[in-house]
Amino acid sequence: MSQLFLVRHGQASFGAANYDQLSALGYQQSAWLGEHFAELGIQFSRIVTGTLARQQQTAASILETSGQYASTMFWWSAPVGPWRWRSVRFSIAAWKP
Repeated sequence: MSQLFLVRHGQASFGAANYDQLSALGYQQSAWLGEHFAELGIQFSRIVTGTLARQQQTAASILETSGQYASTMFWWSAPVGPWRWRSVRFSIAAWKP
């Protein structure tokens, strides 16, 4: 049976010149999740993220810390309206068959 995992991006850099970057805590959060997936033996066949840097950084960190390859990552690039909706609707979706 296939499984679908929905993950929101890690903490962004609130108050920084470029908000669309993970903060140190955001990187740590995504690393913890990658480690958790690795402990559970979860291997993804596909990862889809939004176009925001913090979404892609979260996905890349999860893959790295879970020992998986970035070749399974795809960017969602369809226009979806205002940035605030892009962030909510298309954070990260990952699934395995």
